[in-house]
Amino acid sequence: MTPTGLARAPATQVRQRVGAARAERTVKRLLVADDSAPMRAILLAMLRADDSTRWEVVEAASGIELLDAVAEQAPFDVVVLDVQMPGMDGFSACRVLRELNRELPVLFVTAEGDPGSFAMGRAVGGDSYLVKPFSASGLRTALHVLTNVKRRQTANAPATSPSAGAGADVQRVDRPETLSTSG
Repeated sequence: MTPTGLARAPATQVRQRVGAARAERTVKRLLVADDSAPMRAILLAMLRADDSTRWEVVEAASGIELLDAVAEQAPFDVVVLDVQMPGMDGFSACRVLRELNRELPVLFVTAEGDPGSFAMGRAVGGDSYLVKPFSASGLRTALHVLTNVKRRQTANAPATSPSAGAGADVQRVDRPETLSTSG
């Protein structure tokens, strides 16, 4: 028998074990804001392949829809926010979001990889920055880092001190191997 005990187990036992393992995965709530329905579908497909986390995803097609979702469907563990959207862009939406919630991690996704765009993301309170195109593993890594680092920072912060400051933990992520944490 293999170390997992699954090689010779009847199919029903295998399905039960796999189902139990999936049920034990962590469930995290994610808010994805992108005006492109195909891009939202790609993000969802990338997250479905995540074996360690089950993502409950709420979609928004604009900055306004993002803010409505935060107000009506909170709490969320992390926000994935496109920068270039019509009406209210991602930077403006993040600026308003930070007035409502300074602790919610924000991952910007954009085709704009220039230093000015990165600096603007930091200035408005973004926590991380992923440049399109990116890999599924890069997305999942960035989300796991954001949800785990923010949770530790919140747990370890003194009750009397304000947040470390919006954007203090911004990381630019072009490829998974460039991801680093600060602090």
